[in-house]
Amino acid sequence: MIMPVRHHPDAPVGGFPAAGESSLAERVRIRLLLEPDLPAQGIRCHVFHGTAVLCGIVSSYRTRQRAQDALRLIPGLSLIVNELVVWPAESFD
Repeated sequence: MIMPVRHHPDAPVGGFPAAGESSLAERVRIRLLLEPDLPAQGIRCHVFHGTAVLCGIVSSYRTRQRAQDALRLIPGLSLIVNELVVWPAESFD
């Protein structure tokens, strides 16, 4: 799912993260790592202007939803775009 993000007039030119984005990205990364039952591999998250985009492959819809729910209460995060693809583990055999 791709959700459009409104352009903010104070957005930096050239695609560089806004001030504080690196600390927000770090909080998101740590939260995903600390969440039980989420795979350490397979989930990536990009943060830009308060929007987190989850991407990668997970083995169930429950895991996909858990990754999104883990980020809901992070201060400074205003939008979560969940682009995780569900691909059951048995499909890899």
